[in-house]
Amino acid sequence: MSENSPKEISESTFNNRRRFNIVVRFAAYWFKLVAQPVLAIVFVLALAWLFGYAQRNFNWFNDAATSITKTDANEDSLYACSMLCVFVKAPGRCPVCGMELQEIEVKGDPKDIFGVTIDPTARRLANIQTVAALNLPVSTEIEVLGKITYDETSESTISAYVDGRIDDLLADFTGAKVKKGEPLAILYSPDLYADQVGLLNAKKLLAESTSSNERTIASNRRLYESTRLRLVEFGLSAEQVDEIEKRGKPDSTVRIVAPISGTCVEKLVKEGDYIKTGQPIMRLADLSKVWLMLEMFPEDSRNLKLGQKVNVTIQSQVGQKFEGTIAFIAPMVNPKTNAVNVRVEVSNEAGLIRVGDFGRAKIQTQHFANQEMVIVPREAVLINGSDCIAYVETEAGRFEFRTVEVAEFMGDKISLSSGIKPGEMVVASGVFMLDSTFNIQGKVSLIDPNRAVRKDYAKLAESEEAREIEKALSILNAEDRQFAKEQVICPVMKVKLGSAGMGAPIRVDLPRRDVMICCEACRNKLIDEPEKYYAILDDYLNDSPTEEELAEIKKSFAPLSTKDRRLAEDQVICPVSEVRLGTKGMGTPIPVEVNGAVVMICCEGCREGLLKEPERNLQVLKAYHEGKNKSPASKLESDASSTDIPPMNLPHMELLK
Repeated sequence: MSENSPKEISESTFNNRRRFNIVVRFAAYWFKLVAQPVLAIVFVLALAWLFGYAQRNFNWFNDAATSITKTDANEDSLYACSMLCVFVKAPGRCPVCGMELQEIEVKGDPKDIFGVTIDPTARRLANIQTVAALNLPVSTEIEVLGKITYDETSESTISAYVDGRIDDLLADFTGAKVKKGEPLAILYSPDLYADQVGLLNAKKLLAESTSSNERTIASNRRLYESTRLRLVEFGLSAEQVDEIEKRGKPDSTVRIVAPISGTCVEKLVKEGDYIKTGQPIMRLADLSKVWLMLEMFPEDSRNLKLGQKVNVTIQSQVGQKFEGTIAFIAPMVNPKTNAVNVRVEVSNEAGLIRVGDFGRAKIQTQHFANQEMVIVPREAVLINGSDCIAYVETEAGRFEFRTVEVAEFMGDKISLSSGIKPGEMVVASGVFMLDSTFNIQGKVSLIDPNRAVRKDYAKLAESEEAREIEKALSILNAEDRQFAKEQVICPVMKVKLGSAGMGAPIRVDLPRRDVMICCEACRNKLIDEPEKYYAILDDYLNDSPTEEELAEIKKSFAPLSTKDRRLAEDQVICPVSEVRLGTKGMGTPIPVEVNGAVVMICCEGCREGLLKEPERNLQVLKAYHEGKNKSPASKLESDASSTDIPPMNLPHMELLK
């Protein structure tokens, strides 16, 4: 076997190195294409997991909840983020969006959700100005656009009284001005010629009558008068008939004269046309007076009066002003336009106003307020849908929220039927700035004007339900009534016994124990699966949360710190709404400091109720945990008719000092 020559060894070494370089470049290409993006994604995910782990275990980025217990927090300040998610009494970060909380200085009593106090300096900067609410008649100006039309009372239609042909049309164009008595057209009519001949013959017969018979003379006179009257009925004037008699010769043509002075507004025939009796020839109108037709809203037209003067400007007559008079107000509303037609008569002796032009009427109206109504500037009232609010300065620097009812809009003023009394000082400038202050401080405002009464509605509904239950249980005997009070709910429908219009509960005998149901429809389900409904009833009476509620509570409590989570678990319920913390979709409970103790509430909407009645709410928590009784809001009016839930064996809550 021969040994390789140095040349062959060199070529082999070169080929090996070449193949190695190709493999390295191929691996580097695929590393850049695939491995680098994959490593970058893995690094980002690992970093996100690390931040999440730190947040869950050490709460690095959310200290809003724990910072409430800091002793150096200003008692007169609130803290909120830029999005106004929550309002707390200590600095930190927003538990909702994570933004830094900024201090909001609160003046006055924080429990006063209807008022806020603003110092003079802040008032000047916000340009807050007040005016007195007045109970006086107000004159307002209404501006309405209308269209110029003819005066219909001065229009005249010229029609043919006999058949004939138009030989000459003297007023031969639209817009021609004519005077009363001027000829408009010359009509050739054979019928009219025959009647003229009859008139002349009757006149001649009457003149030549020499008979001494009075009946013959009277007959000739009646013939003469009837032929003369016939010509008048054919459209000839008495003067024209006299002229025919004087001339003594009939004429086959007759002049049609203008009955009024005016303008030809419509020409309906032309020379040479044959016309029939009653066919219109032209229309005349007196344009020395025109109508301005307006369409007004019913509420704007109610204060108008006939004969009232109106200032009118015409679109084509710039700088010219005319005076008109309201001559007609329609007694009904046009169903198509939902407007009231108003007619204004305008003098046009100079002929400057053209029919078909547009005019603008300015009408002064008087608004008379009754004893309960007040007039305020339009800017003083903020409107959001059906909610109308205003702010009143009850004392120097203190502004109070008011819900008002609008009676009528009057240009730059507005009439209020309730909410403000005459003489009260209403904020007319800086209203939006003041409303923002109320909103930032968590008080009632335009965004949520019903915040203060929402809880009262819940109490009212609960009270009505209690009365319904009492009425339904009163039908039962004493034993069943007490049994229903202790059971509280129907385990099948999961509603309170005697409520929801179900009537008197029904007692069902079962092997283990008796059970009350709300109606007969629940009997078969209870008998088929008694153990299932035993468990539902026991869970309710023991106040044990369901699996769905437990999952919701766990999710809601997760953002809390360890200290606040333990407090929420010990407290169990919100003292204001009396629902279990973390359920009903309320989200993460909110810690609030009350009388030196931290109390958890279910949502931000309960903050006002807690601060307004702290002693009562603390008593609710105490009574709940001692299992003695429930809150007055959910108790029936008498102990004999109470539907309270039996005592629950829950851990005692210790308020943090």
